[in-house]
Amino acid sequence: MREPAYSALPPLLEAMTPALLPYLDKPFVLFGHSMGAIIAFELARKLRRDFHVRSECLIVSARVAPTKPLPRPPICRLGSTEFKEALRDLNGTPREVLENAELMTLLTGLLRADFAVHEEYRYSEGAPLECPIIAFAGTADPEASPEDIEAWREFTTSRFEKRLIPGDHFYIVTAKALLLRLLSQDLDEIAMKLRGFSSG
Repeated sequence: MREPAYSALPPLLEAMTPALLPYLDKPFVLFGHSMGAIIAFELARKLRRDFHVRSECLIVSARVAPTKPLPRPPICRLGSTEFKEALRDLNGTPREVLENAELMTLLTGLLRADFAVHEEYRYSEGAPLECPIIAFAGTADPEASPEDIEAWREFTTSRFEKRLIPGDHFYIVTAKALLLRLLSQDLDEIAMKLRGFSSG
């Protein structure tokens, strides 16, 4: 809470990468939901470009592909009242938080910074990833429809799969058990392929 919030992706990646690198000497998978999806994607590109390190798979969730605009107007620079109302409309912030003035004073700067990372991201051209991409979407998600996430297919030269889960943008909460079961199956499949590769 005392640290300055990151409001753009490049400095966030610069801070993340050295913290993560010591743990990437073993096979790993990157997963990101919503804003996290674009962070995971750009982290995968940075690791490949700067360190020749590759993820076994990129799993993205509830986020349109990097070249697609978000389907709603940005909210990160709205006035205080409008920003609070926009948070309420997005349905991801508990009512108890929105109605607690002291807590909102503490959190608003952090929330604005997160939304800026997400909303002001701009894709720069680069080669597709070599790892598979699995894209999850909520069947009723206004932020990233099943059709919108199909475009993630363009960002890999490997396998692409799409997984649909009942729910809106926050199916990660409302359908958590199903999501975790599908992720577990995907990770088991990746692990089996790695074991087969190492023994062959």
